[in-house]
Amino acid sequence: EMCIRDRTALTFVAESPAGEWVGSVTAQVEKPDGPDAQHIFGGAPTVPQTQLIGVYVRPEHRGTGLARELVRAGVEWSWSLADPRVERVRLHVHQQNLRALGFYRKLGFEPTGRTPDMPGRPGEREYEMALPRPEA
Repeated sequence: EMCIRDRTALTFVAESPAGEWVGSVTAQVEKPDGPDAQHIFGGAPTVPQTQLIGVYVRPEHRGTGLARELVRAGVEWSWSLADPRVERVRLHVHQQNLRALGFYRKLGFEPTGRTPDMPGRPGEREYEMALPRPEA
C-alpha cells in the first residue's frame, strides 16, 4: 500500500505458481476535497470513490477468470475502507474496447455518461463506468 499526499492506492498483483507476474490492477482512492481533486482524470469526484487503473492480464492467462478476480479484489478492498467510506468504484474503458465494456457490465459496472477525451489523443474517448456501493 502506498500513500501519495492525500491519496491512497493499492496494487493487486497476480502471479503464476512459478512466481511470474501475470496480471495486476491498482485501486486508487479519490476524494472530492482532496488536494488533486480538480486534476483527476474525468473530473473531480462528487463522492469518495476509488478508481481501478491498469487492469491487465497477460494474453496467455486471459479467459481464465483472472481479470474478474483482480477486479473483485480491487472492489472488495474499496468497500473495506472506513476513511473515506467509498461510495462507488469507477474505471475508464476506451471507446473501441467493446470486449472490456461487456466484461465490466457483467461485473455490475454501468456507463455513467461521462466520456472524457484520452489525454494526448484527440478524438479518442474513454467511457467512465461505475459500480455503486451495495446496499447494506
